[in-house]
Amino acid sequence: MFIVGSKCANAQEQLPVVQLLGVVVTADSAAGLAGIAVYVPGTNRGTVSRQGGFFTLPVLAGDSVVFQALGFEKQYIIIPKTNAPEKYTTSIRLRQVAKQLPEVQVMPWATQQDFKVAVRDLNLPDKPIVKPDLGSLPAYYKSIFEGPKMDVADNIKQGFKHHQQMREQRYLVPTPIRIF
Repeated sequence: MFIVGSKCANAQEQLPVVQLLGVVVTADSAAGLAGIAVYVPGTNRGTVSRQGGFFTLPVLAGDSVVFQALGFEKQYIIIPKTNAPEKYTTSIRLRQVAKQLPEVQVMPWATQQDFKVAVRDLNLPDKPIVKPDLGSLPAYYKSIFEGPKMDVADNIKQGFKHHQQMREQRYLVPTPIRIF
């Protein structure tokens, strides 16, 4: 009985590693899809498709690979065991699925009755609240033409500041995607 168990363990260890690579596109066009989860269920192996839908993932021959994202139909492929090559290239076409999510009412009260009691007991001021005149403060201007003049150096500084902000937003690293 022990020998049979060791034969099974050796058979699992000898499965060849296959480099799965390809592209994920929409079913109705050839547009690449970024951010699609590509993983082997029940393992900690997975990746996310990059810009243009490209992905690469090391898998074992015989593995089932899942392609999944919100708004798209989940799709599976199985890596062939027989004559497994070192690389397996594929193109996955995901079909969009519109799902209607149930309505959620967010309220800070536990029940509608608690909300009604809170509205009933609300104390509003008798006199209207007076807003200050922002025009009297030196930091605020009623018109763009009343402010201080901007010279060439200030204009260049503002332009560089704007371009720096645009660069920082372009290269923000997304938060890790958790795969179940």
